[in-house]
Amino acid sequence: MVVKTYKYDAFGAEWNPSSGDANPFRYCGEYWDGETGNYYLRARYYDPSIGRFTQEDPINAGLNWYTYCNNNPVLFIDRTGHYAEALQWVPSLSGALPWLVGGIATGMASIKTAIATSWFVPVAIAATAVAAVAIGVVVYQATVYVAEANQAKTWVDAQVAARTLSTNNLRDNTIYVMVNKSTQQVWYVGMTSDYTGRQQAHFGGSKPRFDSDVYQMVPIATGMTHNEARALEQALITAYTLEALANMINSISPSKWSNFKDEFARAGSLISGAFN
Repeated sequence: MVVKTYKYDAFGAEWNPSSGDANPFRYCGEYWDGETGNYYLRARYYDPSIGRFTQEDPINAGLNWYTYCNNNPVLFIDRTGHYAEALQWVPSLSGALPWLVGGIATGMASIKTAIATSWFVPVAIAATAVAAVAIGVVVYQATVYVAEANQAKTWVDAQVAARTLSTNNLRDNTIYVMVNKSTQQVWYVGMTSDYTGRQQAHFGGSKPRFDSDVYQMVPIATGMTHNEARALEQALITAYTLEALANMINSISPSKWSNFKDEFARAGSLISGAFN
């Protein structure tokens, strides 16, 4: 049973904290000192209001001895107060994307042809069955990534719900998601160093890629190097593509054919982000 939920910005500053909340374990499950408003990370204390440690690093690692998570808590965590560690699901899921795309490429192409050429639903289902089974095998093999994919999606849900990033304060490389306003499903994950230009590319022109009445573009992480942003982008593409493929496989029936086509289109949209 969920007793209490919390919302934070990327650096752990809590949104609308309750003065009567005595729970000492907050951001990242770390111990929160209610008197100082700092987090105890074993070697030293961390102040989320400024995104920095209050004491220098005892082992003097790196050039700046007060930074928290290399100034990038989106991709890193700090369990000890000494050094940052990459979130485990980022390298794992990003590394799985080439395998996933390669494994489903032929099946996705066959399904696309079947949908385009079969006007009668039972015929279309029969035409997609073999390809869907092949994709199902890949999805089954990818069960080793399910836990990490769920962590990634939970993180994205928190960023989308919090909306802590203002489009006026984006810098360097930014990760964004395209969310269906009705279903709240993620249909696309992208990275850009020109957010306004990318918005125009997605929603502008006579034939926009996304309908602004249906989708909203939400920035979820910013201030990253190109390599950091690419790793996070590909990790999230993997997580949401696996979700779409699983939903698609579970919808192969006449009564769910519309949902099958929607999830197929979503998977295709997500995969396209890996090549943009």
